[in-house]
Amino acid sequence: MVDSPGDELVAAYLSDREWEKQRQSVEKTAGIVQDLAVALLEAGELGQQEVTALYRLCMNNSTYPVSSKRGEIDELEIPADLKRDLKERLGEDVGTVGGLLFPVEIPAENTDAVTACFKTLVTAEEREAWDDAVRELAELELPNVKCGKLSPILSYLHPEYYPVVNTMSRNGLAEYFDEDVSNEVAELPETAATYRSIRDEYGFEANFRDLDYFFVWANNRAKERDSVTLEGDRSYFWVNQSNQSEIEDEYLRAKVDDVWHHELEKLADGDVVFHNFNDELIGLSTVTGTPTQYEFRDDVYHRVPVDFEWFSESVPVDTELKQVLDTPDWHQKYYPIDSNGNLKQAYLSQLSLAAAEFLLDTGEAWNLIQSLGSDGPGEEIPDAPDHADEIERQLLKKKQVVFYGPPGTGKTYTAERFAKWWVGQQDGGDPVSDRVATVTFHPSFTYEDFIEGLSAKTNDEGQVAYEVQDGALKRMQTAAMAAYDRAAEANTKPDRYVLIIDEINRGNLAQIFGEVITLLEADKRGTFNVELAHSGETFTLPPNLYVIGTMNTADQSIALVDTALRRRFRFVDYPPNLDVVWGAGDMVAADAYTAVTQPNEQVSRREQLVGASVLAVETLNERILNAPELGKGKQLGHTYLLGHESPTDVVDAWRYDILPQLEEYYFGQFDRLRDDLLTETGERLIRWEAEQIQSFDAADLYAALCQLAGIEDPVPLAAAPVKAMTDGTGASQSVDAWEEGEKTVAAFRERTTSTLDEKAQSRVERLLAVGEDIGRLDTGRGEHNATAQLKTDLIDPGVGLLQIDQDGTVKFKLDWLAARDENALTGEFINDAAGAFDEVAAYSHEWEPDPDDDEREFVASNIQIADLSEAEMDTLVEGVRSFARQADEFQHG
Repeated sequence: MVDSPGDELVAAYLSDREWEKQRQSVEKTAGIVQDLAVALLEAGELGQQEVTALYRLCMNNSTYPVSSKRGEIDELEIPADLKRDLKERLGEDVGTVGGLLFPVEIPAENTDAVTACFKTLVTAEEREAWDDAVRELAELELPNVKCGKLSPILSYLHPEYYPVVNTMSRNGLAEYFDEDVSNEVAELPETAATYRSIRDEYGFEANFRDLDYFFVWANNRAKERDSVTLEGDRSYFWVNQSNQSEIEDEYLRAKVDDVWHHELEKLADGDVVFHNFNDELIGLSTVTGTPTQYEFRDDVYHRVPVDFEWFSESVPVDTELKQVLDTPDWHQKYYPIDSNGNLKQAYLSQLSLAAAEFLLDTGEAWNLIQSLGSDGPGEEIPDAPDHADEIERQLLKKKQVVFYGPPGTGKTYTAERFAKWWVGQQDGGDPVSDRVATVTFHPSFTYEDFIEGLSAKTNDEGQVAYEVQDGALKRMQTAAMAAYDRAAEANTKPDRYVLIIDEINRGNLAQIFGEVITLLEADKRGTFNVELAHSGETFTLPPNLYVIGTMNTADQSIALVDTALRRRFRFVDYPPNLDVVWGAGDMVAADAYTAVTQPNEQVSRREQLVGASVLAVETLNERILNAPELGKGKQLGHTYLLGHESPTDVVDAWRYDILPQLEEYYFGQFDRLRDDLLTETGERLIRWEAEQIQSFDAADLYAALCQLAGIEDPVPLAAAPVKAMTDGTGASQSVDAWEEGEKTVAAFRERTTSTLDEKAQSRVERLLAVGEDIGRLDTGRGEHNATAQLKTDLIDPGVGLLQIDQDGTVKFKLDWLAARDENALTGEFINDAAGAFDEVAAYSHEWEPDPDDDEREFVASNIQIADLSEAEMDTLVEGVRSFARQADEFQHG
């Protein structure tokens, strides 16, 4: 036998184990699972309810208690005497598997095929037949069914042939035995063979639970030795989000105030953030920069850039997940779970390392963690952007440039890409990330933020002393000056340093630069000094420090930029370039016009929407150029239309980016917006009388854009794709629009036709109609669970009063409303107004459930819409209207 990393560990386990004590519970569980499987087959079909029951019987008592298992058996269609027998045999020693209790999803059309496979697994004697049945199950592509759900059932049906294949055992095989195995059901026969070879080679018991106990034992031993396996020099956070642009544009955003969960300053490069979006853990991100400030509607916000990665499968933030996160030893200050085991409706919370490990296991997301190399994150050098030689020439000549143009023309993106590429061309002593820095100007940005300021400190004797704190430019100057001096001593070229000033025109430039403005001139670099205002230090800018500014001409004309600053910068124009859109995408049609006018089965729904968008933006830009008080500087940039991988992405770009930008140009004067720019679109995109952007779907958008662009006879919008799904008959079935990525109201409605009966669906429609009447509907982004929120500015612009799930669950968002600064609602008001729902028997809410916990104001029950009486349904509908009316009066008079 070749020595492996696990040899010594296995020897320690075998000498320490107590297998005979463990054998009894394992064999008892196997007997119950086998007897129930036989009974279910004799009774008829094995669908979602039946297979889920088998799966949950495998769970240990701490994960799924005896009472719940007995409840599962009560719901099954098996003989009464067998029910009694199984329930009597159930005890706390039944079940050995941990994990989450999500159901085993089996679509109704797959029930017959699943039943046939389980019949083979239960009754056949040939092991090859078992493996064939497993492969047939894999061909069904059951939603979310991987080895972690299927293998516990198989292991108790055949304890000496199939192991439990989960994250812990797969990681154990890799770490201790140098064997990598798959989590896919299709490869389970081969994976099981690998487990068997390890079991036999190392002398484990024939029953696979012995090997499984080894992995548990080894994992606990490692935890005791190392506490956790995550890196201690990173911090891990949890963010609750409802603003999808934060996900799409990859940033975190919070108001600058004294609220603890808005403190984005605690985030550092390389920190990891788990994203909870509408009650689904959808992915994680790595922080890639420091917080910058900007002003919006008279409030100051912090914004932090992140690199976001989607989970391969989203994880529901449900009761089971919260119960695990509520592990007492994991709690710490600013933890996302409160003292009652509820999820805090705070924006940013901090996770303990153990909690972060659990989430990485649950989301199977260890591969998404970016390693922190010696040079820190983000050290990959990008390719040179277009016109890099022109930018370089202007920088070398003037030392400073400004990229100017309308919103969405790629100014900031190009600035950052060029800076990293240009700096990365040198093999410098400092990492690239240390030689490129970004700062954002805004009206509150000062000389003290940019150059230097004074900070009051109290010493041990209680006396106040003032310390000089360096600003962004001074910090960059210090690093660049040191590199310049080193190069002078070595007689080499100095490393380049680049400071990017985003939205440079939004600050008071003369006040921010102060006396330093003189040093920007190329002929004064390193040869001319000034005395700084606070420290009195002699200060100069070295020749190897370069500045790139960006400015949106929608905010301010280039003609209005301070004259003293203008003559010290070169200005590089960034106009819209819609040709980039077609060249950057994976397009079939030759151009945008062809995509929407020439029939072609190969042209996708997404491509048609992008094509119509290009043509519509071209038309809009012509109108903006000629519109009074708008002009060239307010045209729409091409980046609004880049990077859209699904029809929903295009719909969202119009709904959340382009139309709000146009609305802002007209300061909310919707009649002028309609008459100047959008007269052909009718009511498809905007409800003109209500002055609200519609919750339109892909079909509405396509029709409106073609009308706007003057396309008289566009080809019909392609239908949602159809893909083959093996259901035992070989028939092809259409995948609904939500699954294809169209997270729209129409797609939500379509989904409910398959998840709800006619009565429940009609009730959902009543609620949706109320939402459209008082405001708008906003869909979630969950991969599997379709949701819609009823939102209205009468209550809160960003969070709905309630959310409707595809299964008819109605969730009240009272705690979300109470925690947000974007509305003026008080806890007392919400408590009183929510009384409108008290006549619904299943509804209840509690205000300040824990007087000692000031971070969770409300706990509200969820209700099932199908369970309501007609009178209760009327109460629910009128309650929504009542709450909205009262909120409007309370906030707006």
